[in-house]
Amino acid sequence: PDFKKVLDGDLLPRHLFPNAMVYVGRSSRMQIGLKGGNNDELHNHNDVGSWTLTVDGVEIAGDPGHEEYTAKTFGPHRYESQLLNSYGHPVPVVAGDLQGTGAGYHATIAETNFTDKIDTFALDLSTAYPMVAKKLGSLRRKLELRRRKGHDVLTIADFLSAKRKIPFESPFVTLGDYTMGKDRKSFTVTRSEGSRSASIKVQVGVKADGAAWHLEEK
Repeated sequence: PDFKKVLDGDLLPRHLFPNAMVYVGRSSRMQIGLKGGNNDELHNHNDVGSWTLTVDGVEIAGDPGHEEYTAKTFGPHRYESQLLNSYGHPVPVVAGDLQGTGAGYHATIAETNFTDKIDTFALDLSTAYPMVAKKLGSLRRKLELRRRKGHDVLTIADFLSAKRKIPFESPFVTLGDYTMGKDRKSFTVTRSEGSRSASIKVQVGVKADGAAWHLEEK
């Protein structure tokens, strides 16, 4: 599609599927999808809170997809795969723990607020993590898409309330090339796709409050 015509009526600025807890938002160039759901879905991955970002139709970051299928994929050791458990998805790692497997590990929609200029969609992820649900407190993921002429801004923020100090990781998964900023608090992702002559560049800034933090490359 011609992404320049998104807000002119060719494509709606957003779709929300409340039963599946899936939001898809669009601006003139950017397309973002965020899912909730549970970890017992058809062809399930443990990916509650996962997101995917494209710019001008080129995937910049998000869910890397499925592994090469083997007999192990469909057996009791399925979630030993890092592409099927939550490690391989852009979702938090809380106190070293990944998401649990099963319908009991799920999200709930915490907030929806949509206007022409700003979309806000938030999920409560507390019950997706055994540690959070039983011992720690709460975990919420909030997406905000700001539509600005020539300069769209996407923010994905995680809010953790914990009863004690714990490590917390929030990964950014990309198949593109990246260049770390001198301040070590930002980086630039570049990716081209297919026969596209121009590469797509996205500036990514990282901010964290409440404790010391650092960017780790893996």
